[in-house]
Amino acid sequence: MAKKKPYKEILEHWENVASIGCLVSSSDDAEIHHCKSGSLSKLGIHTSLSKKNSDWLVIPLSVEWHRGKHGIHTIGVETWELKFDPQIKLLQVICIMLDVNVFEKAGYELIGGRYEKL
Repeated sequence: MAKKKPYKEILEHWENVASIGCLVSSSDDAEIHHCKSGSLSKLGIHTSLSKKNSDWLVIPLSVEWHRGKHGIHTIGVETWELKFDPQIKLLQVICIMLDVNVFEKAGYELIGGRYEKL
């Protein structure tokens, strides 16, 4: 079965997110990181370890902070979030910078301090 391709709105969102540049290093060269586990899980946004949450829940990271020596995929989400910032906080920054509620777009609503799937 062919892998489902992202639709136009998602591709535009990824382009807008990447254009912000890395939220950790301020590098203009950033790639998309799909946020999962860590701070998201603690607030109710869960998925299995092998699956991404949503194409809307993405942040821009340079190669070094994404998959390099200090990257979230290299040192692990928990360690990375302690060293830098919780992914949930960085997603909130994206919401403000791009004026889009990525949580709502991903199908979540904040209820009583936790995200619930709509």
